[in-house]
Amino acid sequence: MKKISIRLMEMADDAPFSMPRRIGFGEADAARIVYTVRFFDYAIDAIDAWFDSIAGASFYILNTEYDISCPFVHAELDFQAPLRPGDDLVTQVFVERLGRSSLTFRVRGALRAGRPCFSGRFAVSFIAPSLMKAMPVPAEIAARVELYQARCASWSLAQGEAGADGRESAQGPARGA
Repeated sequence: MKKISIRLMEMADDAPFSMPRRIGFGEADAARIVYTVRFFDYAIDAIDAWFDSIAGASFYILNTEYDISCPFVHAELDFQAPLRPGDDLVTQVFVERLGRSSLTFRVRGALRAGRPCFSGRFAVSFIAPSLMKAMPVPAEIAARVELYQARCASWSLAQGEAGADGRESAQGPARGA
């Protein structure tokens, strides 16, 4: 396994990380709203973009250059409003928990105008694919996650919002299994 710090990209200052996208015609179903499964795509795409921008390497780069895989081990979504072709969606990514070998994310999707559309919780596990074993979150990534959590906590407090976990206290650098 290569040392990961060699090629990590510079960490973006975004807190919380937001990924905009315009909803296309092909993403809608016969009811003229976005097909349900696409919401999972939006959330997972935003988490992958978060990895690239905040952690410093995308899922693909982690896997191909560092022998680190991050399979999703949990995925859940709640729907608040439909999306339609032409809508401008912004998906925000928060890190709820930094574990020994996992990250748990909260995502929120809303129209650019502010109307909430979906929220969810996703978890990835860090795996060494050549060994098919869990591995600790690399120290370089863990440090970035903790910095990102602190930035998001400051943003949440400044906005007068609850933390990503929905509680009044903003998300801190919780660590565990």
